[in-house]
Amino acid sequence: MTHLEKILPESFTSKWGDLLRNHFTIVMSVSLISAFASLLLFDILGYYSTSLLARLFIVLGYSLGTPVFAYSTVFYGHQIAASFLIGIFYIFHKIVYGEIPYNKEPQYLFIAGLLSA
Repeated sequence: MTHLEKILPESFTSKWGDLLRNHFTIVMSVSLISAFASLLLFDILGYYSTSLLARLFIVLGYSLGTPVFAYSTVFYGHQIAASFLIGIFYIFHKIVYGEIPYNKEPQYLFIAGLLSA
């Protein structure tokens, strides 16, 4: 018996506990990254539309009306890769519009390179 099994109640060490831990891992990894990408997309859309309602409908349509929602609830790498691509697009979008001076702050280009790897 491990130390973790001594601390946790019996329900967490059973079959249902395994399912609960697996679901918690999926929610904390893929789903949170996908939700953060939706926030980045909402911010990017602010350059193209001043209407908050239009931006909200576009982001909700992307998040719930495409396979993004399905891939966010299972442990596949598809949605993580798509979220990283949105992050790269966000960084480059900020550079193009002059909000991030890439010659003075090259760490953003490094972060974009890490996201693309």
